Amino acid sequence: MGSISISSHLVRTYLDGYDYLVYFFDRDTRTIGLKPMREKTPNAYSIKRYKGGRMCTVSAIAFLRHCEIPFDKTRSYPCRWNENHGMLEVRLDQELAPRSG
Repeated sequence: MGSISISSHLVRTYLDGYDYLVYFFDRDTRTIGLKPMREKTPNAYSIKRYKGGRMCTVSAIAFLRHCEIPFDKTRSYPCRWNENHGMLEVRLDQELAPRSG
């Protein structure tokens, strides 16, 4: 908990060739932005790849605490690409139901 995991489809489609993410948060719409970066910047977080680079996680504890986003349990959300801003977006009001099994 306290990290953001990104699916293989999103990694392959939007994060190939990127090593960092910068987080953004719109409090009014409760939307997280994940902007891929090729180079380290002061607010960038390293992308940790696993499963042969197909999946990734990014540490998010400081960001989640700062934005007062709960991370006491695992949650899943749909994600979309915002072409205008060049970033992935996650709306926190669109939480997916937990998978059974």
